[in-house]
Amino acid sequence: MPTDDMEIIGYQDPDFVTGMTNTFKYGGFTFSFFLTAVHGVTRYTDYLNTYSSGTANMRKREWWTPENPINTYPANRDDSNYASVIYFGKRNDASYLRLNDVTLSYQLPGEMLKKLKLNRLEVFFNAKNLATFTSYIGLDPEITSDYSVPLTRSYIFGLRVGL
Repeated sequence: MPTDDMEIIGYQDPDFVTGMTNTFKYGGFTFSFFLTAVHGVTRYTDYLNTYSSGTANMRKREWWTPENPINTYPANRDDSNYASVIYFGKRNDASYLRLNDVTLSYQLPGEMLKKLKLNRLEVFFNAKNLATFTSYIGLDPEITSDYSVPLTRSYIFGLRVGL
């Protein structure tokens, strides 16, 4: 088997993982957010599998033919993949920037609290997994299997009361 044109097409360990949180306060308002980022990791996904066991959910491919001599995907026939390669094409970069957590809250001022006979009353809105920015092809760049459940987006409205 010739190995002259083989190359490393991915890295399981990222170059770096980072996060940032910040909180801003003005009057009775508080705004906070949490960002996470991963850079330099690639992930395998069945969405890029050249030879899948069925045609359900298969991506449109531009196969090699004598009339279309390209190197993106081999010929679409059983004998064209003698090395049993399941991954062709570009690296599937799983780097991402995710807005994980955003909270906006308002705490009522002391005068109103005294009238209501409360120590604390705060109204808040929280959103989780709000946005992910990535070029990853697949369900979620953070999970390692196409058969896992990706993170869901959730919204929470709430009230914090102190008696």
